This record gives sequence, C-alpha cells and structure tokens, in this order.
Amino acid sequence: MKVIIYGRVSTISQDVERQIEELKTLCQVKNYEIVQVYTETISGIKTRKERKEISKLLEYVSQNKDIKGVLVWELSRLGRNTLDMLDIINQLTLRGIWVYSKKENLSTLDEDGTENPTTKLTMTILSGVSTMERDTILSRSISGVKKTVSDGNWLGGKYLPYGYRRENKKLVIDEEESGVIQMIFSWYLEGKGTKIISNQLNKQKILTRYNKSLTKSIIINDIEKNSEDFKWRDGTVYSILTNPVYIGKKVGKGQIEGLKITSPPIITETDFNNVQHKLKHTQKKSSTKFYYLFDNILKCGICNKSYYPHKRLNNKDSRYVCLSKRYGEVCNNYGIGITKMNNGVWSVLRHNQNELNNIIKLNSNKEEIEKEISNIEETQIQLLKSKDSIERKEKRLVELFMDEKIDKDIYNKQYSTLSNEKENVIKNLNDCVQDLEFKKIHLKKSNDVGHQIRGIKDDRRLLKKSITNVISKIYVYPIYEHNLDYFSGREFKMNKQDKFVYIEVFTYSNDKIPLSFVVSQRTDYIISPSLNDFDKEKYSLIIGRGQYDGVGEEEEPEFNFKTVFRLRSVDQYNQLKSNVK
Repeated sequence: MKVIIYGRVSTISQDVERQIEELKTLCQVKNYEIVQVYTETISGIKTRKERKEISKLLEYVSQNKDIKGVLVWELSRLGRNTLDMLDIINQLTLRGIWVYSKKENLSTLDEDGTENPTTKLTMTILSGVSTMERDTILSRSISGVKKTVSDGNWLGGKYLPYGYRRENKKLVIDEEESGVIQMIFSWYLEGKGTKIISNQLNKQKILTRYNKSLTKSIIINDIEKNSEDFKWRDGTVYSILTNPVYIGKKVGKGQIEGLKITSPPIITETDFNNVQHKLKHTQKKSSTKFYYLFDNILKCGICNKSYYPHKRLNNKDSRYVCLSKRYGEVCNNYGIGITKMNNGVWSVLRHNQNELNNIIKLNSNKEEIEKEISNIEETQIQLLKSKDSIERKEKRLVELFMDEKIDKDIYNKQYSTLSNEKENVIKNLNDCVQDLEFKKIHLKKSNDVGHQIRGIKDDRRLLKKSITNVISKIYVYPIYEHNLDYFSGREFKMNKQDKFVYIEVFTYSNDKIPLSFVVSQRTDYIISPSLNDFDKEKYSLIIGRGQYDGVGEEEEPEFNFKTVFRLRSVDQYNQLKSNVK
C-alpha cells in the first residue's frame, strides 16, 4: 500500500525528524510503501497557500491515484484552522485517501474505504478544540505582549537585531556590533551595493548573528549547517539597511499594531532616510524573458549549493550559476545558459520513454481530470456556503453590538475571528477558481499524445508542474578534461574558450540511476554518454570509458535517441507545430 508522510513544526528549534522517524517505523510495521515525505517549518495558522509542502502533497495525490493514505504524527500538524484542516481531509477523502493521526490513533476511512462518521465527528471536535485553544492562548497573550512593549522591553528571542544586546529585557547598544552597522550604512551611502558589502564583511571575517548564537547544527534545504557555515548575504545587508530599529522608530505589527518598539538609535535619521531614498531609486526592473523551471532542485556537484538564475539587465549572458560565486566562495564550477538548461532537461525527459510515459500519465488522465473538476466544483459550492454563513454571522454580530447586547471587547474578538475565517475561505475560493480554469484547459489538451506533449510544453505552468512532479534533483558538474573533440566530429566546433558541463537528472521514478547528458556553453548540441564515462573525482569525461569497466547494461538508463542530437527549444512553438503537421 502506497502512502505519504507529512510532518510540520512551527519553528526551527523544534524537531520534525522525530515525527518522521516514528511514522516511518509505523509504516514498516504496517508494511506500507512510503512514496513521498513532505516536511516544513511553518506555523499551522498560516493559510494552505502559504504552506508550500502541503500544497505539493495535494498536487501530488491529484496526479497519482495509487496513493492510499497520508500519515501525520498529530492531527494539528495538518493545521490549526478548523475550516482549512477539514478542507484538506475532505479533498483526500474524495479521492479515497485516508488520513491517519498517530497521536490520536484516528483514521478518516474504514478498511473498506468508507468514511467513518464517528472518526469524522471526533476529528471535527478535536480540530475545533485546537482552534479554540489557539484563540484563547492568543487572546491571553495579547495584553501581556502589549504591556511588555509599552514597558520598553524587547519581545524577540535570542536572535536580536544585529548591533544590540539585551540587558534587563531591554535592548542596549553593543559597541562592537554597532560599529559594523554604522560601517554598513556608510559603505552603502558611498556607493557600494549590498552584495559588495556582504562580501567585504566576509572578507574581514566579521561574525554574523548565527555565528555567535547557533549552538548546534540545523538542516536547511537538506544540507546540515553549523554556525561557522553562515556568511553575510546581500539579503541580510538589505534587511539591516531597511530596519527602522536602528533609528529607534520601529513600530509593531500584528498583535502590537501601532505600538512603538523601544530601541536606542545607532544611525542618524538623516543617514537612514538617505539610504531609503537611494534603495528606492536603484531597484532593478524585472523582466519576464526567461522562465525558471527549477526551484531548489538545481544543485552544484562540487559544493552542493544551489544554482540560481543570474540575469543581466540587457538579458544577455543570462545563466544558471553556482550560489558560491555570488558571495565570493568560488568553487570553480561552470555556469550554463538558462534557456539551454531548460531545453536540455526537457529534451532528455521527452526522449526517455519511461519518463515521457510518466509525464503523459501525470497530465493525460481524462477521467481523473473530470473527477477533479467535479470535486473542485463541489468544494467551491461548500466554500460559497461557508462564506455566506460567515457573512450572516458578521451581520448578526454587528446587530448585537449596535443593540448593546455585547460589549466592545467581545465584539472585536469575535469579529476578528470571523474575518480571519472569511479571509481563508476567500483565498480557498480563489484557489478553486484558478484550479478549475487550469483543469478545464488541461482537459482540452488530453485528446492525443502528440497534442499533450505540445500542450505541456506550451503551457508554462503545466510544464513547471510536470518538472516538479517528475524531477527530484539535478546536479551540475564541470568537465575539466574530455575527449569530445575526437568523439563528436562536426557537431562540436571545438573552441578553446568553450566549456562543458555534465548534468545528472534524478527523477522520482528512478532516484538511483540518473539521466545524464553533456552540454556545451557555445553549441546547441547535447551528448548522452554512459554514466561511467564521467569521473566525478577528476571531473573528466572520456567517452567509451564505461564499456571497459564491466558494468551491466541493466545498470544504465536506456535512451531512445541518438548519442548526439540538437536541442529542441522549449520556446519554438511555431516550428514544433509545423513539424507535427
């Protein structure tokens, strides 16, 4: 039985791995096959749209009908908003997928696949209690929080704003760190950008807040980091430059909306305002020429940092490059053109029959799409009913307040609760409208395989969704030595300035043996060598090396394209259509 595990914690100080390990042990006992594990660190009161991993989970089960269950450590891990949590369970139930909560020992469906009314009632009550508990704690804490701020105390945890330390619950200036803050503002006013400033701070070995405060390693993007691994980044510098705490004029938000947060000034108000003016007038204009298919899956094979899109204002020399180069920690890996990488990965996928079948399966199940459309329409009807119900309650609450039957504090609290619920309903309704439009367009493109492939490539949202659901990781390696000049013949016009990269594409269906290809910075051809042709220690590619090492064919992926072929552009729609005709 195929299942998915979902784990969530609210802060990085909490341990989500404990939840996952307990659920994995349970799956082993029950003989469940775990096909996906989703984890995230985010508050349960956030909307589902803000919780990317739960959204990915729901998207995944919508495309894979063989999933039978979702396991969570505790019911509240799905969310602390009753309406949102029940909506998630309802979406899974409509697909015949049970949800099991280990702590409460509850499953939404019986063994025969029917909904258990007793469990449903219990879950609704527990969810309601969780929501009420959250609201009660929130209500009790607000007055204490306001008093803390009014008394001039600092609310935050141990990670104080850089430049300050805490004494008797109040912020006081740290002489050493405040000098760094003044230096940052001074450098920026002199004309240095945020990236230059962050590189200069790292060069001078000035410690960050994490360097000083982090006592144990933490996991970020699947990479274990210790305190010494953290460096100054341009984003950190930007947040300092825009923080009014450094002129003593920071104002609270949310629960402490409008309250002044006490902090001794480090920067003059004139310098701060001059920096804000300069920041506002030096913002780069955005461009939509390039479409980025890869979010957090494109990795450097040398240092394991992410590859990010580096785009010039004139849209020339736009490449994916290793993040290490951004901060002066050069690992000597090569960049690769954005369009070329997009095209190369898509070409490899569409020329591999197994992965092409997966993509078509993900996007071509007409009956499943029709069922999903029906489910979305039903959810939309229920959300509209919920919205009408909330609006009636709001109207009744106003009437009670106008008739002086409830006092102002009760009115404000209940109206705030209703407003939050209504906001979530409206967001879910907007999601339904977008999903419905997306599904209906998709349904029109499901007539034949050729049309589906063109439809996937033409629809950038569909293309990115396919990439997300098919590919788990992509690794980029430099090629320092090669014999491509002897192997490729006329396809590659060898140039001393040309550089080659070796790409490994790991998919969810085959996470052991990657699809591999080589692409040049200067040509439009890619090569599919044997996996054993590339030496990851020497970063050398010798075509034909693999045939002498005795590796069986069953250990290599099978391709149905020639060893050397020209890239097909993701953007050449007209040419593709004419070829099909």
